Order: sequence, then C-alpha cells, then structure tokens
Amino acid sequence: MVLGVRLWLRQRAERKVLGTVALAGATVEGIVPKLWPFPAVLSSAFMLAWATEVAQFFMSRGLALAILAFLEVLPEFSVEATITYNAVEDPAKWMPMVTANFTGANRLLVGLGIPLVFFLGYYYSRKDKKPMSEIKLEKEGSVEVTFLLLPTLYSFFIVARGTLNLADTFILGGMYATYLYILYKLPAEEEEELHGIPGRVMRKSRGTQIAFMAMMFTIGTAILILSIEPFVENTAEISVLILGAGSTYFFFQWVAPLLSESPELLTVSYWVKRRKTSSGLLNVISSKVNQWSLLIAMIPAIFTTMSLIQFGVLREISFNPHQRVEVLLTSVQSLFATACLMKLRIVKWEFLALFSLWLVQLFDPAIDPTLDKMGMVSIFGTGAFIRELFIIVYLAVTIIDLYIYRKELTFFDQFKKTLRLHVRSRGSRTR
Repeated sequence: MVLGVRLWLRQRAERKVLGTVALAGATVEGIVPKLWPFPAVLSSAFMLAWATEVAQFFMSRGLALAILAFLEVLPEFSVEATITYNAVEDPAKWMPMVTANFTGANRLLVGLGIPLVFFLGYYYSRKDKKPMSEIKLEKEGSVEVTFLLLPTLYSFFIVARGTLNLADTFILGGMYATYLYILYKLPAEEEEELHGIPGRVMRKSRGTQIAFMAMMFTIGTAILILSIEPFVENTAEISVLILGAGSTYFFFQWVAPLLSESPELLTVSYWVKRRKTSSGLLNVISSKVNQWSLLIAMIPAIFTTMSLIQFGVLREISFNPHQRVEVLLTSVQSLFATACLMKLRIVKWEFLALFSLWLVQLFDPAIDPTLDKMGMVSIFGTGAFIRELFIIVYLAVTIIDLYIYRKELTFFDQFKKTLRLHVRSRGSRTR
C-alpha cells in the first residue's frame, strides 16, 4: 500500500512537471478543448449544494455545511499533499511552496470568500429594494466562530516555534474532530419550503430524500475529484496565454488556491442567490476552519511519514524567515476575521476592510522592489515590505474592531449555551 501511495504521488508530480513544460507551447487554438472541466466543476458545485440543502433536515445545518466544505476542499488537500511529498525529496525547491499554498488558500477564503458573500448579498438585496448593511449568524454559528479562533491562536505558537511536526497534526486534528462532534450533536433544521430541485425532492418520501442526498453527494464529489486537476492545469495554461508566465511561488500562493477553491465560491454564490446569506457565510467559515486545522495537520503527517519511509529518519518542517512572515500574516488576517465574527454579525466596513487589505497584497511583488529602492526598512528582514506592514495593520484593525464592539462579543456565551443545551444534555437532537 505504501508503495502504491508513493507511486501515485510520484506520477502526480511528473504530470505537474510535464504540464509546466507544456505551458511554454500553449497556443490559442488549444484553449477550446481545455474548457471542458469548467462546466464539470460548476455541475459538481450545484449537486453538492442541492445535497446540502436536503441534508440540513437530517442533521444540523452546521454539520451539513461542514461536510460540504470538506468535500469542496479535497482539491486543495490534493495539491498540498503533492507539494509536501515533493518537499520530502527536494526540500530546496519545494519547501517554500508548502507554506505558499496553504497560506494563499487560507488568505483567499478570508479576503475574497467572506466579502463575496456580502457583495453578492448586497447586490440581490438592492434588487429586492432592501439594501443590506450586515450579515447575522444564528446563535449556533458560535461553534464555527469558536473553532476558527482556536486554530488561529494556536497558529501563533507555530510561528513562534518556526516548525510543523506531528504534535501539530494531533492537536489541530483533535480540534477539527471536536468541531465535527459538536456539530453532530446540534439539532437538524426545521423543515421549510425549498425551491427548485431541492424543493421538489422535499415533497417526496423520506426514502427518496435520503437517496437523492446520497446520490448528489456521491456523484458531485466524484465529478469534482475527476475534473479539478485538469481544471487547475488547463486554467493555468490559459492564464499563461493571457497574462504570461509568472513565478512559481506566485502561482502556488495565488492562482492555484483560487482555482482549487472555486467550488466553494460557486456554492457561496448559490446560497446567496437563494437569499441564504448566513448559509453562504457559514460555508466559507467551515471551509476556513477545515483548511486552518485539518489541512495544516495533514502537512507534517505526510512529510514525517514519507521521510521515515524514504530516509528512515523522523523530520519536521522548519520555516525560514520569509515563511514565518507568510504564516504570521495569515494568522493575523484570521484573527481580524474572527474578531469581526465574535459579535455573530459582520457589518459593511468589516467586509470592505477584509477585501481591500487582501487585494493590496496581490500587488506586493510589484511594490516591494520600488520600496526597496526608496530605502524602506524591512521590519523582519525579509524584504517583503507590504506583507510585514500588513501584519501590523491587521493587528491594529483587530484591536480597533474589538474595542468598538466590546459590548457585543457574545459568541462565547452563545457557544457555552449551545454546549449546555445540545452537547451536554441527553435530550433529542431535533428542534
């Protein structure tokens, strides 16, 4: 089995190398045949969203969305697993990519995913002539907020230590397992009138509902797994034709996460269009919790296990100064997002701040050389001026946000009430 896993990962690495070489020979005539993964990924996103709408009446909405989030981030797990495996054999080349991918993916969910819920919600609310200024979470949303806070606080310890090892695997994996257990104990949603395909299914028998839910989860996941890799590779080739070849680090930190996270962004759009903005927001938060805990837990597990198999020694991942800054920036961004959620609602200016602060970072590679020529001092000595500056900015806006809404930070009280009512009690799991 171990040999089979090694062979599969090696084949994936070889395909990625061949794909990179193929980018140089990309032609406009070759674009059309490469468009087939786009409708496939779109179809899988809708299937998974339909299944989740039905599933929330058999389990808690939080658990249904957590399952959806886990299925949607499988492509990101696949990309990260391949990079980590390559880092075992060629650490000089691939070790920087390990942090590039997971930091980029996490920052994308917070900087683009969360604001996207508001932007789309605002657009549809304007059409309904009821412009929205905030998005509220139900009291059960305190579970997601709490389990976003816990790995966020733990990530500062990882930065301070400068390593990832098996201890992190068990701690972060334990956090995620506890998160799922609490969601499992929450009650299912009360049945409501649904529209479209889920609505027609909910008017059928219970057996039909279960069969539909299982089929959509299975088929949607299968299509997603089969189509996401060619989706990423083909889009990368099209991007080269349009934008030109960029650096490998930029691709893995910004382009690859954007492509592999596309299923979440599609389902978020689906929720908001159905006027379920809180479900869209919870979808993004669940994906963030997944990637901020389980995805990072997977990295040292693969690296240490494959190092032991190939070289007979236990090794851990060590960060260089640049990687520490990348992880720290991701941590403080997550801290600001968590602070925004602690009152179980996010207001307009917080969405705009999350988006604008993330957007400026896209231009970091172009701005930093200019700042270097101007004699700008690098705080941490990495030369990544914008990233270092934004670490301070995120900390500042977090403090400001917590101060402004200090009397509304109700998430922990609601979390304790949720535990007392649904987890510690022996009552029914139905509402």
